[in-house]
Amino acid sequence: MPTVKLEGFIELDGYFVALCAAQQRDGWWSWVQFEQDLEFGDGFTKIPAFRHRVPGVFATKARSLKAALEYAFQLVEKGAVEVWMH
Repeated sequence: MPTVKLEGFIELDGYFVALCAAQQRDGWWSWVQFEQDLEFGDGFTKIPAFRHRVPGVFATKARSLKAALEYAFQLVEKGAVEVWMH
């Protein structure tokens, strides 16, 4: 299985959101991982257990990550966020 890589992170409505992607045989897949109260001053994060798989398979990594960002916003708007507890 290809390696899932942390491609970036944002702060969204009080959450730390990791945006991750992996290239599969059929295209790019992405995930979003929500955490609260994360101390990330050194820029490192633990390997996340991916709680939210972004629906769809994408032709490029850029499209995959754009979809991940949009999906994160949708989950927050719906109140459907699952937070990973360390």
